[in-house]
Order: sequence, then C-alpha cells, then structure tokens
Amino acid sequence: MTTSHSTDRETITSALTIGLAAVLILSVVGVIALAAAPPTTTEPTTEFALLDGNRSAADYPTELAPGEPSEVWVEIANHEHQPIAYDVAVAWNGTVTQTFGTTLSAGAKGQRPTRLVAPSDPGLYNVTVSLTGNASVGTMTTRLYVEVGEEES
Repeated sequence: MTTSHSTDRETITSALTIGLAAVLILSVVGVIALAAAPPTTTEPTTEFALLDGNRSAADYPTELAPGEPSEVWVEIANHEHQPIAYDVAVAWNGTVTQTFGTTLSAGAKGQRPTRLVAPSDPGLYNVTVSLTGNASVGTMTTRLYVEVGEEES
C-alpha cells in the first residue's frame, strides 16, 4: 500500500533527477560551445614598428648626403582578431614621398623594406612613417630625424 507521503517523496526525487539531468546536459552543451568558439581573451591591437636595415632597433639612418638612399623596415603585427587592410605613408617634413598598403590576416605579422632617399636640400628632416587601418586601429606614427648634409664637391 502506497501512502501519499511516499508518493510525494517519489515525485520530488523524480523532479530533482530530471532537473539535475537538464543542468548536466546544458553544462555539456556550454562546454562544447566554448571549445568550438572560445571568446576573445585579449583587446584587439596592432603592433607597428620601424626597424633599421638590419631589422633591429639600433642603427637608424641619422645622417645622409643629398639623394643618398637608406633602408628601413616597417613591421606590422595584426592582433585585431580579423583581417585588416593597412596603409603606410612615409613623409619628409610633412611631404609624403611614398605610400604602400598591405592586408594581414588575424594573428599575422609582416615586414617590408622601405627605401628612404634623402632630399636634395640640406637640413634637418623629420621623417614620419604613418600606419592607418580600420576604425579600431586609427593612425599610428613613428619618426626619425635625419640630417641631410651638404653635397660633397
């Protein structure tokens, strides 16, 4: 003979079992979803650097003769979590002398040699290298100061 008290207990036990099974199933589904598409754990950023001809940050050109060429390397690392099209501009005292573009996939890093040719007029020049990308990247600028000396006779 079953009493109402034991029927209530069986109903509560069944409800708890079903509830725990549902929580377990939802937890497994959540873990699988996180494993398949983990959340982004870092803020999106772009690294931008100007390197010397030896691909280090030690021996930038500081003195050139008029028309003398020198080489620097532009390095970009894309940590924006999406492909980004970057544009680079090189300017001597505000006058753009060259531009180029590159597209990097998410997580990619690229280096490109860039030839600097000193202007024909002597003087101290502010050489800026600017990087632009999408709205999250904005514009980044780095600079060198180069003394262009008198032409030797």
